[in-house]
Amino acid sequence: MRNKIKNLLRFAAVAAFSAGTAYAAKSIPVDGHPESIAEEDDHYYIAVVGKKLEPTRKDGDGFIMKVNSRGKVVSPNAFPQVKLNAPKGAVVEDDILYVADVDRIVGISLHSGAQVCVVDMASTGAQFLNDIVEDDDFLYVSATDINKIFRINMRSWKFEELPLAEPLNAPNGLAVEDGFLYVGEYANDADGQPSGKIKRIPLRGNTARPVSVVYDVPGQYDGLVVREVEDLFGRETDYLYFSDWASKSVKRLNLKTGKAEIVTQTPVEGPADFIIEDDKLWLPAMAEQKVLIQTL
Repeated sequence: MRNKIKNLLRFAAVAAFSAGTAYAAKSIPVDGHPESIAEEDDHYYIAVVGKKLEPTRKDGDGFIMKVNSRGKVVSPNAFPQVKLNAPKGAVVEDDILYVADVDRIVGISLHSGAQVCVVDMASTGAQFLNDIVEDDDFLYVSATDINKIFRINMRSWKFEELPLAEPLNAPNGLAVEDGFLYVGEYANDADGQPSGKIKRIPLRGNTARPVSVVYDVPGQYDGLVVREVEDLFGRETDYLYFSDWASKSVKRLNLKTGKAEIVTQTPVEGPADFIIEDDKLWLPAMAEQKVLIQTL
């Protein structure tokens, strides 16, 4: 976790330089550091850590920014009555926005704007709950600082550690597809060089889940999206899109061939947890305090 915080601060120091970079993609300025995005009914909810890059501090300066499908700001702080510290991963399920906020999961009604639930996970020792995804009445959340994945039952709100056959290394971004959980690791080695990999874990089973590597090029991986792409002949291929702080880009990995290519148009400082909707990439440039919108 310390490595990620150091990188966040380092990227913040170059934000003034990066702000002058010309992007072909449209950008939405954010009065803070955007980390994640969720979409519902053509509105986009951007989880903002705060004006300061302090992702583990309980300072109450986090917020959710709401924009429409054209990138116009609907509300700079959509839920002012909900106190958030450093919201990161975000997902919408049944009109409830769930965000990972330091050591808890907070649920916010998109209709009333009120906080409807809190899952306090401080007992796990985690202080860097990060990405969050939903699958089959469960929420899965990564705890980057303690190298664990937790599963939360959305009926009882009880949580448990997902048993793994081998440890993860700073798990960050998550994606679920066809019964598998994809995990992007944000990690550095002892020399401070990127060492994260992208791994896959089966969600079903009663024993420790095997962990396999789907992309072994060292990186600092953040957001993940699995997407089916159709070519001109109607053939469909599954691609894993992922953001990488080390290469300052979003790439896509052909899950059949194992080949990866960059899809972003220019370098991005702090590419965080993105989404893809209607062939558009919505990418938080966390260190640059903006969200980029690019057609793929």
